[in-house]
Amino acid sequence: SPAAMNMAKRLPTTTDPCGLSTFAVASNRDEHQPIVRADYQLGQSHSFFGRYMASKFTQPPGYEGGSDNLLKTDTPGAEDMVHSTTFGETTVFSASVVNSLRFAVNKAKVHNFQTPFFSPSDLGVKMYSYLPGYMSVNVTGGFILYSGTNTDALFFNDTYQVADDLTMVRGNHQFGFGVNVQYWTGDYTSSSRANGNWIFNGSATGLGLADLLVGRVTTVEHGGLGKLPVDNTYLGIYGQDSWRLTDRITVNGGVRWEPYFGQNVRNGVISVFNMDNFLKGVHSKVFLKAPAGLLYDGDPGFPANGRTGMNKQWWNLSPRGGFAWDVHGDGRLAVRSSYAMAYDFMAGEYHNIDANAPPFGNRSLITDPPCLFDDPYCGRDPHPITTNANTDYPAFGTFGTMDPNINSPRIQSWNLTVEKQLGSQYGVAVSYRSEEHTSE
Repeated sequence: SPAAMNMAKRLPTTTDPCGLSTFAVASNRDEHQPIVRADYQLGQSHSFFGRYMASKFTQPPGYEGGSDNLLKTDTPGAEDMVHSTTFGETTVFSASVVNSLRFAVNKAKVHNFQTPFFSPSDLGVKMYSYLPGYMSVNVTGGFILYSGTNTDALFFNDTYQVADDLTMVRGNHQFGFGVNVQYWTGDYTSSSRANGNWIFNGSATGLGLADLLVGRVTTVEHGGLGKLPVDNTYLGIYGQDSWRLTDRITVNGGVRWEPYFGQNVRNGVISVFNMDNFLKGVHSKVFLKAPAGLLYDGDPGFPANGRTGMNKQWWNLSPRGGFAWDVHGDGRLAVRSSYAMAYDFMAGEYHNIDANAPPFGNRSLITDPPCLFDDPYCGRDPHPITTNANTDYPAFGTFGTMDPNINSPRIQSWNLTVEKQLGSQYGVAVSYRSEEHTSE
């Protein structure tokens, strides 16, 4: 394969039994984390606090360019920065009523990068490169260049939050009420498949390096830059009661309401799948060449909830309860038990596959291309992609779609603990805990 021979010329001089030179990457990582705090007491009833923390992490790329060892490209450079700021105020209305108000702002930047070296087109490969100077190659039993998890990426996350908690004591009851509101926004740009993610695993000849030299590609995954701007609003409201039922029994109960509004994809790179449309051969009116069953923002049947691809979940209620029992009233034998159900939400980047899927990034996976390493598309490269109503959908495209009615993951937990004091210096405790995770 001419392209493979061109790559071989750029690799290090062979000095070890595997045919590749060895190397060590010096660590020049730089980490800083300054913290500033201030507290102020205004009279007997009001107190204030402020906190600021900055976390900085930098690391130079392993490959220095020029004649440096290309195998160092698997060690990425990093420029990461996080700013965290919190303000709070506590008001004591009386000996039985206390209110706490909190504000928080977090801003984060994560940047992975590498010193440019070469891209597929520089080797003579007939494939469009969205990010010149880079190439991700994995040769089983051989070497790795610029692995897909280390490719150039720039992620921004900003979070704004306000929370208020009120505690009141009334007789044998201690009530708690609170609200938490958060707005989160993210802007992600990734390039893990922008120049192809090439794998040579030896499936053709029995050796990964031999597969490379004859141009037998196991798989190559190729797609445009992944651009994903998202935002999400969170609301949580709770109420609880700690009731001293008797001198020996305390009962706790409460409920939390956490509706889920879905993650809004601002540039609309999201789709849902409708099985009935698929069976009937109904196609999108937004992207005319999409496979049957796929729906996009603007299509009949796409959820009318911004660009989330989901229906709002209004009734996410999380009950919880428990009790503590001093069996003999002398504090030497106690029984405690509790139950709770809680909701979780999907990670912030779960729409990345949509941003890379057709017709936005036209991500495709080619297995053992007949025209080999030199021309994996056999002259029909669909890139660069321009997204419009008539965008072509490539063969072997990979998709990620939403189920509009999918529920938030739920966790239910239950526990029982028995504690016994032995003599005046020893104690023993036995606990049982059960947990169940549900996602649908």
